[in-house]
Amino acid sequence: MTIPIPTLLVHLHLMLHLAALVSVAALLFRDQIKLRAVLLLSIALALANNYDGSDAPDWEDLFWNAVLFCINLVVLVQLVLDRTHVGLSEEERALFDAFGLLTPGEFRALARLATWHTAGAGEEITREGERPDALFYVLTGGLFIVKGERVIPYGAGTFIGEIAFLRGGPASATVRLAPGSRYVAWPVAGLDRRISGRGELRHAVTRLISHDMALKVGRA
Repeated sequence: MTIPIPTLLVHLHLMLHLAALVSVAALLFRDQIKLRAVLLLSIALALANNYDGSDAPDWEDLFWNAVLFCINLVVLVQLVLDRTHVGLSEEERALFDAFGLLTPGEFRALARLATWHTAGAGEEITREGERPDALFYVLTGGLFIVKGERVIPYGAGTFIGEIAFLRGGPASATVRLAPGSRYVAWPVAGLDRRISGRGELRHAVTRLISHDMALKVGRA
């Protein structure tokens, strides 16, 4: 009688040893994506070794291996998303390219909090002397900076309300958007919570705003 190869491997516990060897091999990788991917293969082999369909499986072992598999799969997906642009919409990709200084992971952390808007006629997003409740980025269109009697036209691709956000004070000017302009808003309170306790993300946001302010000085 010929014994099917998969059943023979399980019977001789070769699958178990192979799973262990693959698990050891996973620890040789410094790159987290490669480590997690190989570790998933090891867990899959361990699951196959436990349940071959011939004997009653060890349900406790199956359960914990399944838990480990799911956790590693979730972490692997997060790692891939943190390093790639997969899943970003066209507008989000345009915003990511406009920022230029953020990693995909840092951008995703901010994008989850952002809301997208299209400006109506005469829409104001900040008013001089009043504290804005959001940090804005005008991606397309145009805007007008109003200080007293002066009205200064300004192009898109810039933060609005960044000084008020950093200092926690009022806006230094009124900003009106050209109709049809596309802009993004991050609520100040929510953004503060998102970056508090996350030093790398806070540093990334500060670096991004500082770069934008330097560009404004250069334009001036």
